[in-house]
Amino acid sequence: MFKFDYVSICSAGAQRSPTGARIFKKLGYETKKIGIDGFTDHYLTFNEIPDKFLTKARNYVEWADKIFCMEAHHRDQMKFLKLDISKVTILRIKDQYDFMDLELIEILKKKVIPYLEE
Repeated sequence: MFKFDYVSICSAGAQRSPTGARIFKKLGYETKKIGIDGFTDHYLTFNEIPDKFLTKARNYVEWADKIFCMEAHHRDQMKFLKLDISKVTILRIKDQYDFMDLELIEILKKKVIPYLEE
C-alpha cells in the first residue's frame, strides 16, 4: 500500500484533526494537523495574519500529499490565506465530537481510508 503524508484541518485543531492525525499515524501515515479558524476569524485582512502562522500553514500544505478539511469553510479559509487548495478533500464532519470520540474515529476511517488506498 502506498503511504503518504497528509494534513487534517479543522476549526481549533483540538478535536477532529488531532483525532485523525493520531489514528492514521498509528496506521503508519505521516500526519500533521492544524486549526485554521483562530487565524481567519480574528483578522479582517490577509495582511493582518501573523507571518508565523502563514509560514506554518504553507509548509504543511507543501509537505502534504493530501489535505483533509473537516468542513467546506475550512477550504474557504485556506483560499482566504492564499493557500493551495488543489490537494483538498472535504470530509463534511461537523464540530460536534470530542477528541478521540469513538464515533468520530469510525467516521474518519470510513471517509479517509478510501483516499489513502488510491
